Amino acid sequence: MADLSGTAATDTAQRLCDFAPGDKVIISDVIDHEHPATKRLLDLGFLPGTEVLVVRRAPLRDPVVFELRGNRMALRRAEASRVLVTSSSGGPSDIAAGVAGTAKTSGSAA
Repeated sequence: MADLSGTAATDTAQRLCDFAPGDKVIISDVIDHEHPATKRLLDLGFLPGTEVLVVRRAPLRDPVVFELRGNRMALRRAEASRVLVTSSSGGPSDIAAGVAGTAKTSGSAA
């Protein structure tokens, strides 16, 4: 398999396992296509161009729950580190902010 170190793809891409809950990212590549775990990730929909939301992380940082293509799945950090991503233009998810905003406005007006 080709070594990706030092290429333009890895200069701007980060690993999926390094993002915090609420972050939205776009998959740029999945490394080591011949590895069985990588093949399974591709089968599950971790394909370049797919938007992924980091939903939550277990207390010891492993596993991490991701949402993509309308599905949620948990991956170990080892598998998530195979997925290279770039930050989506939206940055941190607005989902949590929207939920918090509705909780504040649900009170009665004086």
